[in-house]
Amino acid sequence: MKRFLLLISYFFIFITLFCSCNNISSIIKNQEKKLNNSAITNYEETSKTDSKKINYDNIKGVWISYLEYGWLMTEKSEEEFKNNIVSVFDNLVSKKINTVIVQVRSHSDSYYNSQYYPWSKYVTGTVSKKPSYDPLKIMVQEAHKRNLSIHAWINPYRVMTDELMEQVPDNYSIKKWYKNTEYMVKHENYWYLNPSNNEVQDLIVSGVNELCSNYDIDGIQIDDYFYVPSPQQFNCNEITAQNSTTELVQKIYNTVKKIDKNILFGISPAGNYTDKPKSDTTQYTQLELWCTQTGYIDYVAPQIYWSCDDKIAPFETILQKWENLCKNNKVDLVVGLAGYKFSQTNELNTQIDIVNNNNNTNGYIIFRYDNIK
Repeated sequence: MKRFLLLISYFFIFITLFCSCNNISSIIKNQEKKLNNSAITNYEETSKTDSKKINYDNIKGVWISYLEYGWLMTEKSEEEFKNNIVSVFDNLVSKKINTVIVQVRSHSDSYYNSQYYPWSKYVTGTVSKKPSYDPLKIMVQEAHKRNLSIHAWINPYRVMTDELMEQVPDNYSIKKWYKNTEYMVKHENYWYLNPSNNEVQDLIVSGVNELCSNYDIDGIQIDDYFYVPSPQQFNCNEITAQNSTTELVQKIYNTVKKIDKNILFGISPAGNYTDKPKSDTTQYTQLELWCTQTGYIDYVAPQIYWSCDDKIAPFETILQKWENLCKNNKVDLVVGLAGYKFSQTNELNTQIDIVNNNNNTNGYIIFRYDNIK
């Protein structure tokens, strides 16, 4: 009888220990689940805040344009494109370059997965034909592996030729607006969007929003195409044209900063400068405003594409004018250099030295990769 009672006691002790272990296991699992959920929540919260960006106080940059994409990207497989862009980035790193400005929209098309613009012919060889990979995603990944800052460069207003526009699907805004002079006009071979049209501005800003939201880019840049051919062709006067240009610039700036204040927004205007930036009157910009007041741009990269001994616009004289505009302001001055003009001389190296030794500049960007590779 005593043996039986002893066995019963052992049995109850075993059951108690078993349940206790299960409870402990359950507690551990619940704690792990809470920790995991906490980690997920923290990650999601972090992803919605401002991220760290790779941007340099002293930019040593190069523009990579749709012209390079002809041999880099067009009709290339994912492996071929990746090998090509890796070779380009490795070459730039070897030349002490720290920033790449890659074109992502040149003719109201896209070199990335966009819901607003059709795929460029420079990707697959055919307008709107989707590739098997996302070129911009690869460029961002490979740039950041090498600590290269990468800025997405867009041409806001230029559209395609008639031949290419015929190939654009009807669901895209640019096709719906095709040949409608309220939205676009033709100049020489290309169509150009109307900068004063609110729907046009909304399209451009939406494109910027998706770039900053979907890709880990470090900056957005627009180039020197503004009112082409002239405000009169869009049935507006010069004041309206300037106001419309500034309105778009401010919208882009606010869109970028709302997504991530650490993403830079810059403009690369024509470098012509007499008593003021010439594009303020020829392309209806307001650089004197944008470069002296906050809330428009983070940096300006004027294309100072003349030699040091140019008789009309010597490099250092024009540079000094831009320095005076940006001095004591929060807008950085990054000098655009003409690699394409001076690839066979020592002029480019001379200008780089001038910029590097200048305390009033924040670096340079060379146009373009094919001219320095």
